[in-house]
Amino acid sequence: AVRLKNLVLNYISRSLFKSDRLTFGLHMVKGIVPQAFGENEFDFFVGSALRGGGAGRSDPQVPEWVPPDRKGALAKLLRALPTAVT
Repeated sequence: AVRLKNLVLNYISRSLFKSDRLTFGLHMVKGIVPQAFGENEFDFFVGSALRGGGAGRSDPQVPEWVPPDRKGALAKLLRALPTAVT
């Protein structure tokens, strides 16, 4: 069974554009091991998380050491997955 999963991953990945390989890998992992993803994690990482995320939630505290151009992305991550980053 493990060999079949490896073969499927390898052969299908070859036929995909490089930009789509990560998304395919995430879908395959979710199909094989759905418990590997917490609530909202899969949606966040494949880009289908709710836009505007979290009405009623306060803006997360982004550490000062985070570069200014990355603060927005980290704030989105903290809003979508508040328990993933401590």
